[in-house]
Amino acid sequence: MEKEFSLHMQRYLQEKVSASGTAASVAIIGGNRAAAAAVGRNPDDNEPVTINDRFGVASVSKVYCALAVLKLVEQGKLALDTPVVEYLPRFTMRDLRHRSITLRMCLNHASGLPGSCARNDITAQWLFSNCYDERYDYFSKASLKADPGAFSTYCNDGFSLAEMAVAAVSGREYMDFIREFITTPAGAGSTGDGNPANGLKQAIHMKNCPAEYVTAIGSGGIVTNLLDCARVGHLFLDACGILADESIQEIVRPQGMLLAEDQGLGWDTVNFLHKEFDFGPGALGKRGGTVQYAAYLLVSREYGFSAAISTTSDTQLDPLDILCELCAQYIEMRQNRTARRKPLLKPETVTSHEVHLERFQGVFMSASAIYRVATGRDFITVERYERCSGWIPYVEKAVYFGDGFVSDDGVLRFREQGGRRYLLIETASETMVIGQKVDLEETPSLHEKWRNRTGKTYLACNMHPGDYQPAGGLIIEQFEGSGLLLFHCSTGYTVPVITQNDNETGHILDAPGYPGSHNTFAPFAFERDGRELIYSGGFEYVDSDTLVFLKNGRIVSDKPCSNLVYKIAAGKKLQIAKSWSVRVMMLKNDLSIHYDELLHQDMPLTCDGYIVFAGVEPLDISVKLE
Repeated sequence: MEKEFSLHMQRYLQEKVSASGTAASVAIIGGNRAAAAAVGRNPDDNEPVTINDRFGVASVSKVYCALAVLKLVEQGKLALDTPVVEYLPRFTMRDLRHRSITLRMCLNHASGLPGSCARNDITAQWLFSNCYDERYDYFSKASLKADPGAFSTYCNDGFSLAEMAVAAVSGREYMDFIREFITTPAGAGSTGDGNPANGLKQAIHMKNCPAEYVTAIGSGGIVTNLLDCARVGHLFLDACGILADESIQEIVRPQGMLLAEDQGLGWDTVNFLHKEFDFGPGALGKRGGTVQYAAYLLVSREYGFSAAISTTSDTQLDPLDILCELCAQYIEMRQNRTARRKPLLKPETVTSHEVHLERFQGVFMSASAIYRVATGRDFITVERYERCSGWIPYVEKAVYFGDGFVSDDGVLRFREQGGRRYLLIETASETMVIGQKVDLEETPSLHEKWRNRTGKTYLACNMHPGDYQPAGGLIIEQFEGSGLLLFHCSTGYTVPVITQNDNETGHILDAPGYPGSHNTFAPFAFERDGRELIYSGGFEYVDSDTLVFLKNGRIVSDKPCSNLVYKIAAGKKLQIAKSWSVRVMMLKNDLSIHYDELLHQDMPLTCDGYIVFAGVEPLDISVKLE
């Protein structure tokens, strides 16, 4: 271990971590040298965090999944271009095109799957036992946003399928396969998932919060110390016989599609570019983020290093900024070279007749935001749509320089591809597709039943008490009188769809890249026991108009894995007698959280809105309102 540079990293991290932050850990391996540092305190025992402590690495887990798949390809048990249904015959969808999804498409984000199953995905307790059954049920109710292989847009669902295929053909638990064939031979013994029964030290978590568990292991559930994460990254410099060189080359071959060409298998980029740093051709990069963690894995062939970082989200750090700076310092101090780029000169302005902006005016959408672009002679203005506030300024004036529009957040660009127009933003380290142009006048008319559902609020009625990001509810909006519906989810996503009939919706976005059309599930309505429900992304929602107000007395439900949901009025003191396993939440009318038993200790007076009792077993609760 390089003590000198490790101490240097320690001091640097300590300066950067906010006083309110919990912890951060970083490691760099170059050849036979390794340096590692950690700062913060373990909230469970208040002991200093060490380099041996484990952190979640979120979507960096996708690199591990790609390694596992390619190992099984070497063993002759999987093939990248064989349809997944041949390995997972239980895998069905509402869309028969799913039968042509291959493992390659799962690993390069080109499967066309919706994006993420939200239920039981990120949790406050380990809920893996029925995880695959949950996934199969979710897939059976989903449709594809595009033909498999048409384009790449960030997709956790594909890695869940790949994880399930690894478990199925290997005949063992996914994590057991990873440990036996990948991480243990690499010397990365701390690698595991969040299962408390796995015999490994539990991960550092944010203070004043319960621990976080990611049951979607293939897409985001690896837990490890950062030195071991860097060891896994180092396999892409020297595989040490753990994987064949041909397998490593297949993983790092550019094979993303349509505005995401530099994606590899599992890697965000196999040609890492940054405006301030140059780590050489073919550098590899993978970002990860969950509720509690932000992580990055960076591998440079030019400089021969693998570097990994994970921070708790309350540190308010961008892990890539920290990692790039430390790697640049490492190169300067240990190799007497520089990876820093010279500052670029500001490009000359371009006269307005060369820009031709008019065709880019209008509305651009993704699952995370809606923008409206207006154009001037040589500039654009951008507004962002908020359900309660309408259109608000996002970029007041971005002036045209070179081939983009310069704003405080980055350089905005437009791209035309396959007859569609996209709005991109380029930051120091990545280019994101933040919107696809949608012509509202060309959207088909709303079907009558969906028109009647607009303006309504729906509450989740199958939320698990352990869901870290509870579904809460959704609000359906008809967008500006068009044939477009917006499903505003309390988790922050707004999904635009068109209607296909009185009960089904269809995808309108097929934007590549990230966020692009990531997490765009097409909701549908159905009836059960004489009551209409809406299904979206793993959750079932009930119309709030059918709910009654909570009253004093005993409330029961004999149905497992269901919620009791009621209306409530403001200003009441609640006394509740219930099982410890039942979770209580109060939501305001706009679906913002008023109280969540998982995160708040003291229950406040009630608000105008809704109360949810979530349990796994049948519910038997006594309520007193004062």
